[in-house]
Amino acid sequence: MRRVRIALFTAVILCPLAGLRGATLRAVALSGQDAPGTAPGTTFSSFYNVRPILNDSGEVVFLGKLAGAGVTSDNVFGIWSEVAGSGLRLVAREGEQAPGTNTGVLFDSFGEPYLNEAGQTAFLGFVRGAGVSDDNDVGVWSEGRGAGLEKITRTGEVAPGTSRLFNSIGQITFNNAGQTAFAGSVRGSTVTNNNNNGLWAERDGNLELVAREGSAAPGAPPGAVFVDLGVHSFNHNGGISFSSELTGLGITTANDRGIWRQLPGESLSLAVQEGQSLSGAYAGRNLQFLGHGQQINDAGQIGVSGTVSGIGSALFVHQPDSGILTPVVGPGDPAPRYAKRSRLLQLECLQSQPRRAHGFRRQCVRAGHQRRQYHGDLETIAQRNAPTGRARRRPGARHAGRCQLRCRFR
Repeated sequence: MRRVRIALFTAVILCPLAGLRGATLRAVALSGQDAPGTAPGTTFSSFYNVRPILNDSGEVVFLGKLAGAGVTSDNVFGIWSEVAGSGLRLVAREGEQAPGTNTGVLFDSFGEPYLNEAGQTAFLGFVRGAGVSDDNDVGVWSEGRGAGLEKITRTGEVAPGTSRLFNSIGQITFNNAGQTAFAGSVRGSTVTNNNNNGLWAERDGNLELVAREGSAAPGAPPGAVFVDLGVHSFNHNGGISFSSELTGLGITTANDRGIWRQLPGESLSLAVQEGQSLSGAYAGRNLQFLGHGQQINDAGQIGVSGTVSGIGSALFVHQPDSGILTPVVGPGDPAPRYAKRSRLLQLECLQSQPRRAHGFRRQCVRAGHQRRQYHGDLETIAQRNAPTGRARRRPGARHAGRCQLRCRFR
């Protein structure tokens, strides 16, 4: 019987717009290959739920499954990363002592790992062992502080900014400064469903509370509080933004959602709120609805989507210094290089990346067939079903400081 080997590959794009002709493919790891950091004879068996994470230097981090003598269901998975010049290295493995915990507390399983431009890894981990229960079996580990793999926090520990204990830890982000940020919840006396969720971020080596449900929302009407914290974005300078629903005095369905931002050394502040008056091309109109997608870049600008009263959906960039909400594109705007008289009919912010101060990517669809992407000043750079040699990219590709949209034309 012929033996089938499983490989983990990366494609290094030499010319992003030249399609596959400009890519080189190299193997990162192979099934049957000795797994670095393990006992002799221990090899890679497969690559569990493989979605290798790459940074802009082409370095990789991934989850791998092992085979060989001494490999059991208690230690079969691990995390490996590839750092330029040093090859693959083991970051963490099931059955190993979890750093920052009591002796005998071992890694039990791992969430998806993250990799920054410094080649550092962070991940959500689950532990088992003496003293471990459902109340303290999840934590965040990171190499970002420069002293190897360290525990950032763990459920069952006091949540900074509160006197309560972490009950759960959710979405993690990891920046190039080696800082983590994550959403979580707390438990304890006086904790209810109205104040149990929060957002935390590392600053200067310390974990700090950014916002918590039930607490006053800066910039909102007096008495307004956070009621439903949304997804956050974390830039490489430690700036953070997030969306939230509001409740309380002065809050109606016309102004019950906003986006907040906190830059390093500054207090949390309101950036955008539903119901606010618009200026420039949309002077005299209001922002009726804020989309769920938002992202902060390294300049502190936030890309958001929203609905303009009497017009429809539009994409904006909020400037941190002036506080101005600058429209980028909206319904009725010409669609560059598309078709004569084509106009944007509807758009939706999908994703942006916190890399640079300027430039947003837009992906547009017409009649379910044609797809184009725009960058910067809305210049067409790619089209689906284009002739060979034209790029085809999926939504969610990582590009510096860019924002994606879905668009309909008329």
